Amino acid sequence: MVRTYTVTRYSFREPDIIYEFEYRVLKENLRNDPNFTLIDKSDTMTSQFGGLFKVWIGLAITAIICSTLCFLDLLPDNETVWIIISLLGFISIIFLIFMLIMSLTDLSTYAGYLRKKRKYFTRMEKEIRKSTTYTDFCINFYK
Repeated sequence: MVRTYTVTRYSFREPDIIYEFEYRVLKENLRNDPNFTLIDKSDTMTSQFGGLFKVWIGLAITAIICSTLCFLDLLPDNETVWIIISLLGFISIIFLIFMLIMSLTDLSTYAGYLRKKRKYFTRMEKEIRKSTTYTDFCINFYK
């Protein structure tokens, strides 16, 4: 059986230059609303990979429970039950390791994407707050 896995590589591409109208709207929002920010706080590793993290946790808990039952000899003296539980724990560990290895590229490139995106918009927000005119903003931000 052949299993394929698609690797997604994330990268941040800087948006086009904002127009003066957009600058004025952002400047006004930043001035009037102390909670307003250009950074999308909902864009997180958890929001992107929440399902994957839940599967990891489920597999880890299954592996821990099965391993504990086997190693502490807490299973009944039924050989079939012991084999099923130990096999379930072993399969959980194998799947967990497999999923961790296969997800490393996705997770690392998404972390880099988030870091660059936040850095860009943090800098943009700082320059908008600091600037007095659209031209001043363009000279300092897009240099």
